[in-house]
Amino acid sequence: MMKRNIAVIFGGDSPEHEVSVDSGHAISANMDKKLFNPLPLYVDRRGRWFLTDRFSFVKEKKICKKGEVFLRPNRGLLLKSGVKIRPLKIYKAFPIIHGQSGEDGRLQGSLEIGRVPYVGSGVFSSALCMNKIAAKIYAGKLDIPLLPHVIVRRGEKVPRPSFKYPVFVKPVSLGSSIGVFRADSYGELVRSVNKCLKFEGEIMIEKGVDKAREIVCGILERNGRLASSPCGMIVPRRKFYDYKAKYLDDKGFHLFIPARIEPKVSESIREMSGNLFKAVSAKGLARVDFLMDKKDWRKFYFCEINTLPGFTSHSLYPAVWERAGISMKNLITILLEGD
Repeated sequence: MMKRNIAVIFGGDSPEHEVSVDSGHAISANMDKKLFNPLPLYVDRRGRWFLTDRFSFVKEKKICKKGEVFLRPNRGLLLKSGVKIRPLKIYKAFPIIHGQSGEDGRLQGSLEIGRVPYVGSGVFSSALCMNKIAAKIYAGKLDIPLLPHVIVRRGEKVPRPSFKYPVFVKPVSLGSSIGVFRADSYGELVRSVNKCLKFEGEIMIEKGVDKAREIVCGILERNGRLASSPCGMIVPRRKFYDYKAKYLDDKGFHLFIPARIEPKVSESIREMSGNLFKAVSAKGLARVDFLMDKKDWRKFYFCEINTLPGFTSHSLYPAVWERAGISMKNLITILLEGD
């Protein structure tokens, strides 16, 4: 059987650039080399695409550019090396650019214009799930418990929320807890909003769950059927599960798989996660996150749905599937061989 070329697209211009590089490396390194050839495509912070040397990237995570890549309508990917331009023949793309421009439907739309098949959700569901407010609307329609929130846009006065502190200030369309701040008073709230507005012009002030446990559930589409992973539970060692805890501090959190919660609660979360996946027309993979009250583990609330979860050594999506008996290599194979 001839090995199939897979364009692993990583990098990008969002604040999650480095996380995306780590995910791209993990996917390229763990891909089944008997079935696939990884073609790492690095997108720099200016939006330019480059084919990189896969051996250097897989072994040392070094980005050695071999030529610039262009996406052309109806013609797929073209490689420019020197003065020569030739088609870059691939079986499928695995986009793993996190955050804006990679996970919000724009990259998916470009791939569709170029008629490049790809892993994961399409334009509509990617854009919908990237927007925390839109995702909450869909979750609410399914009777998934929600936390109250208010929206603030650049130039507006910071409101005094009607719900109790602590509150969390979040950019509407960023991931990896970038730009997320906790506030325990109105003064802290104003300062947090001003910081958050540097990341995005529309933000959400959401009622906080003090010292929350984060419960995560992975969804995997296989042969047209959905499977939900065992739930994982994150217990942060910081004030909350922030960017540093996720990616920079190896001791930033405790992870328990399966989650230390009642089986009925776990099953309820898994069912809700699958229902939401279907409701937003997601494809391939997603991770659904919930916040659980430390004082009453029967109380949990929807946090977000991530249609392009990370694949780093710290990432939760491959970790929960590893606990279910699916290695990262097999997980990648399932995603690449899906419709």
